[in-house]
Amino acid sequence: MKQTMKKRLQKAISVLLSAIIVLSMFAMMPTGLFKASAETNKLFEDRHELDFNNNWKFYLGNDSNAYTKAYDDSAWETVELPHDFSISQDFFTAGTEAESGNLPGGTGWYRKTFAMSSDARDKSVILNFDGSYKDTYVYVNGELIGENHYGYNSFSFEISEYLVCNGTTANIVAVKVENQLPSSRWYSGSGIYRDVTMTIVDPVHVDLYGTYVTTPNLQSSNGADGTVNAVISLTNAFPGAKDVTVTAQILDATGTAVGTAASTDVFTMAANESKEVTLTPTLSDPNLWNSWDLGSPYLYTLRT
Repeated sequence: MKQTMKKRLQKAISVLLSAIIVLSMFAMMPTGLFKASAETNKLFEDRHELDFNNNWKFYLGNDSNAYTKAYDDSAWETVELPHDFSISQDFFTAGTEAESGNLPGGTGWYRKTFAMSSDARDKSVILNFDGSYKDTYVYVNGELIGENHYGYNSFSFEISEYLVCNGTTANIVAVKVENQLPSSRWYSGSGIYRDVTMTIVDPVHVDLYGTYVTTPNLQSSNGADGTVNAVISLTNAFPGAKDVTVTAQILDATGTAVGTAASTDVFTMAANESKEVTLTPTLSDPNLWNSWDLGSPYLYTLRT
């Protein structure tokens, strides 16, 4: 009885300390938070984010020919992502460990068939994986386009040159995922366990996760100086040079442009060049978060 009460008391103290730590973290959060965006509208209409989670075929095991375009996957299981191929297997099989939940890893193959419109011929098409555990090999139409060997990061591949874009021809994405145990200190699952998306953009575009936003004077000015520092990473995937102008504008919670926009002068980007620019749009009288009352957070958007 005393041991049970002691454990309950220790648990209660642990929960209380955790709550205090979380509250302290909220108190230290900066006021005036932004999200980076390249949302579509009349002026910024050439970026599209597509859900790529549906109608994948899955096979548990290894097949050395599964990456090829002509491979017949009709007998494979149809799955939607995110997907974990460990959780569907039997517990306590040979080679399992407590850290993996006593479930096996192994090798799994995923394949997805789709057609691309001819409108995508002159676009950059980027395939984004939010997470895949663990060793991942990605093929497009039979060509190995990239690998990732860490289970907890997102990763992306530019796949435009491997696609057939005529509206009718089938394109095949094949993904091999290996999870050889032991591989983690806790249960990780196996396979493509997070979302997959496809980004279609003009060849001159803001990189994925290519906008870094800070409000350097907000705290020292006690909320009076709403200057925004935006560092924006660009890529020119055209085969030739392009003249470029970059504009950054702040939108309020309703999507209305507020404050003063900032733009670069026209500059030239060489073929396949990446470049970083810094812009400082301003926002007067920003709507700040109260760090002790998070019930009504206000979020601005930086549109590039």
